[in-house]
Amino acid sequence: MKIVKKLLIAIVVLALLLVGIGFLLPQKYGVERSLAISAPPETVFDHVNHLQKNEAWSPWAASDPTIKTTYSSSVAQGVGAWYSWTSENSGDGKLTIEVSDRPKRIVNNLDFMESGSGKGYWTFEATNDGTIVTWRMEGDAGNDPIARWFGVFMDGFVGPHFDDGLARLKKVSEG
Repeated sequence: MKIVKKLLIAIVVLALLLVGIGFLLPQKYGVERSLAISAPPETVFDHVNHLQKNEAWSPWAASDPTIKTTYSSSVAQGVGAWYSWTSENSGDGKLTIEVSDRPKRIVNNLDFMESGSGKGYWTFEATNDGTIVTWRMEGDAGNDPIARWFGVFMDGFVGPHFDDGLARLKKVSEG
């Protein structure tokens, strides 16, 4: 019985320690990746701005066969365009374009439903050889210590998907 009691005390202390440290972690998190693409900014921009074209390079569409996507019927690209998704593996959500400044930048609102929300930022910088594309996502874990722990590891969770998506975007844009 003493072993069980000590084990329970250790579990409670560990849980309290993790929660306490969670409150000390940053509220805000971000993930960012960039890639040089040998195509004009307008070409690359259009593959991101026209949401149905996202299927050709989206890392999530490529890796999750359970994703079902619904697109806005009134606006296919630019401000106000949106798509929502449901997935057994990736959860549910909605992406809406809030800013579309061709060919320089795009800002997306990301709603991950019960998992929170975030902002997506795209910049397209013209170079002599094409475009430097930067994809960034930012979020706010608020006062949730568990969400703050997820924020610490977000780059490791999402970063590889951004790398894959940018490589796919490069292939589509240069093709």
